[in-house]
Amino acid sequence: ASKKTWGITVLLLWLLTFASLVASIIIIATDNVDFGGGAKLHFKDIHAYRYILSVAVIGATYALIQILFASYYVQNGKHLVRDDQAVLFLHFADLVIALLLATGVGVGYGFTVEQKRFYGDGNNEIDKFLDKALISTSFILLATLCLGALILI
Repeated sequence: ASKKTWGITVLLLWLLTFASLVASIIIIATDNVDFGGGAKLHFKDIHAYRYILSVAVIGATYALIQILFASYYVQNGKHLVRDDQAVLFLHFADLVIALLLATGVGVGYGFTVEQKRFYGDGNNEIDKFLDKALISTSFILLATLCLGALILI
């Protein structure tokens, strides 16, 4: 029962990681502002936000693969990957993805906070645009924390 409980815990953490990254992708991909007169600002116009989207897509793809591995373990009680070298590879892959997500969080918060300092007054459209980017980055932070817990498990 203890092994199954750990397997379910791991699966739930991977599902939470995946859901957080999907939420981040949706929020950042739909982040835009219309200034009127045909002038628009999209997330893709800012390189930092493109990086956030890229990191979230890579992380979500990796989480989806890990969900398949964890589901197999919960259903069958056996690990799909049994070779020691493959397990070590997956552990280091977890670390690389966690670091990638952490850099996305750093870029997202750093760029957005600096932009809010210069352009945000709390009421304008730019501020709403930047707030959505912060929310998206917060979901990546949640995914990073979940992945950190998975690495420790």
